[in-house]
Amino acid sequence: MYYLFKAPCFCCEAVCNGISTVCKESCKCCHGICSGLKNCWNETVGGIYHKPVGGYVVLTFLTMTGTMALSGVAWASINCDKDDSVTNVKNALAVAIVCGVIHSLCVFWIQIAVLKSITKELDKEQSYIPETERNYDITDNYRTRVRRAIWEVIKYDFVFLFYFFFCPAVFGLGCCGMFIVPQCTGKDAWAAAWAFGGLIFYNGFSGLYFLWLMCGICCGAGTETVKTQVKKTKRELRRPNQLQQVRESELCCWTQALAGAWVLTVAVAAHAERQNAGHMIKGAAIVRLMHPLPILNEN
Repeated sequence: MYYLFKAPCFCCEAVCNGISTVCKESCKCCHGICSGLKNCWNETVGGIYHKPVGGYVVLTFLTMTGTMALSGVAWASINCDKDDSVTNVKNALAVAIVCGVIHSLCVFWIQIAVLKSITKELDKEQSYIPETERNYDITDNYRTRVRRAIWEVIKYDFVFLFYFFFCPAVFGLGCCGMFIVPQCTGKDAWAAAWAFGGLIFYNGFSGLYFLWLMCGICCGAGTETVKTQVKKTKRELRRPNQLQQVRESELCCWTQALAGAWVLTVAVAAHAERQNAGHMIKGAAIVRLMHPLPILNEN
């Protein structure tokens, strides 16, 4: 009877152990896949993403990769009803592919320029330290360093100057492509439409991102100015108090010195008085020995 009632429990335990083993092995497999994806991310895109303006660079890579892929598909598959229109659309799609490559290279160059500017600033701050022992960790005051570096790139980098005028031109290309595709064919040219739409979306977003970046730089610079003025004001307000504390400490020192001198003078005077009193007692005793009392002389 024991084994009759225990048998279902044994069966359930075996099934549960089997499921547990399958789950553990699956977790090991998933852990290996996740570790591989994490290593792949860190060695490829992750190294770019965790650097300054890395999010914008990764977004550019992904958007331009999709745009170039769609442009290639559209260029190979589109067939216009009019010969002159197909030439215009295919030329625009080829230019869109080239623009995608230029976009990716420019933003990657801008990120490198920002890193170089940060490194240059750190070298100036640590000029007294040997180059092999310098610390290039920017976690301390990260936003201020990145903001200053971006502003230096905006002011002096030639590639950024080219990219500043390149984005509106590509935005115009996307709008032109959306206009000529319907003239080419009445069929659903989805790949070409998505390719030109990607150019419009990305370059419009880049303009908004630049405005947001400039607002951040201006607001950050204003915040630093306010902090500097507040610190300066606090130092000026503390200065009279510090002078008063110095004067009070000097007065206290002089008072203690005078009190010490007075105590020392009193002690020396008391000691001298005791010595004089002792000498007088000794002198009186000597006189009495030399001149006996009259009563003793009569006897």
